[in-house]
Amino acid sequence: MIETVGADRIGFDDFRCNGLLLPAREDAALRLALPLHRGPHRRYNEMVIQRMGRIERRWSLQKQSRPDEAAAVALMRLALLQRALRRRLLDVRKPLRLNRKDRQAARVDFTDLDAMAGLLWEASAD
Repeated sequence: MIETVGADRIGFDDFRCNGLLLPAREDAALRLALPLHRGPHRRYNEMVIQRMGRIERRWSLQKQSRPDEAAAVALMRLALLQRALRRRLLDVRKPLRLNRKDRQAARVDFTDLDAMAGLLWEASAD
């Protein structure tokens, strides 16, 4: 599915739409006020793989009769999954600790910063 739909269209290498780029050192996490990343995160990864499997299963059923529609639906569902995962990771009301050693007590809302980064990215693409 990924090869057919196109990894570039899914945005695997773009952390604005596919996950978060987190610091892997405690001093950087504290300085940047970001959660500490120390992967892998088995339960999180299993959940993502399960959701991707559902999307791929639906795509494989549709691709034989309506390949263009199947690709469009898969892209839409992948984008929805990416946004939902990002929203959940950044939800300050229900902090998600990916690492038990993460000393970052207070979660910071990066919604405005993400929006500004998105605008800067779009403006610099010209």
